[in-house]
Amino acid sequence: MIYSIDEDKGVRDSLAHLSGKNGIEFCGFASFEGFCENCRPDIPSCLLLDLQRHEAGGLDVIRHLRVELKYVAPIIVVAGASSTSHAVSSMKRGAVDYFEKPVDPDRLIAAAKDNLITDATRAFRRAALEELRVRLSGLTLRQRQIIPLICSGASNKRIAQQLHLSMNTVFKHRALLIKTAGAENTADLVRLLSIAEQNHLMPRTTTNDHYPSPFVQAKYIAQGNYENSSGQKQH
Repeated sequence: MIYSIDEDKGVRDSLAHLSGKNGIEFCGFASFEGFCENCRPDIPSCLLLDLQRHEAGGLDVIRHLRVELKYVAPIIVVAGASSTSHAVSSMKRGAVDYFEKPVDPDRLIAAAKDNLITDATRAFRRAALEELRVRLSGLTLRQRQIIPLICSGASNKRIAQQLHLSMNTVFKHRALLIKTAGAENTADLVRLLSIAEQNHLMPRTTTNDHYPSPFVQAKYIAQGNYENSSGQKQH
C-alpha cells in the first residue's frame, strides 16, 4: 500500500493512477488527521508525505508518526526547494528519502515501490518472529531446561544422565521441541533457537535477570561445566 498525504487532489489522483499502473494499491489523504484515522499499520506500506505548505511543522509530523503513533513503515518526504539542513532534519526524524518539488511522479512511485518491498520484507520477518515467540512461549519448564543441552550438541543419553530422565522421555521432549518450534530436525531447531536468542525471544527457565541465557549455558555445557550453565558458582 502506498499512502500519500497531500492537500493537492490533482497530485493525489496522479499518484493513484501511477500506483495502479504498477499494480500497487494507493490511498491518498488531504490531511494528516485523515491518514491517522484510516491507515493500516498491519500491512506493508510506504508514506509519501508532502511538506510544501508547513515544512517546519511537517518535521513534527514525522516525529509524531514515529514516536507517538509507532508508524514504522518507510516515509518519503516531498517538499519545495529547501536547504540541505532541512533535508537532513527530515532524515534524522525518520524519513528514508527526500524529494524537492517539482518531482517526476514516476521517480516518486519508483522510490515508494522500492521502499514498499523493504517494508514487506520487514513485515514478513516481524510476523515470523512473532510466530516463533508464540511457539516457544508454550514450552514446558522441562523442555526449556533441555534446550541448552540440545544447543550444546549433547546426545539423548547425556541429556538423560544430566537431568536424571529416561532416554525415552528425552527422546519425546526433543521430538516435541522440534515440532513446537516448527523445525525440520535438530539442526533446524538450533537455528531457530539461535534466531530467537538474537531477538530476545528465547524462553528462560527462571525470572532471574542474571541467569545465563540458553546459548551461554550451552557454551558452559560444551566445556564440561554444567554447574555454571545453571547459574551456580563453583567452589
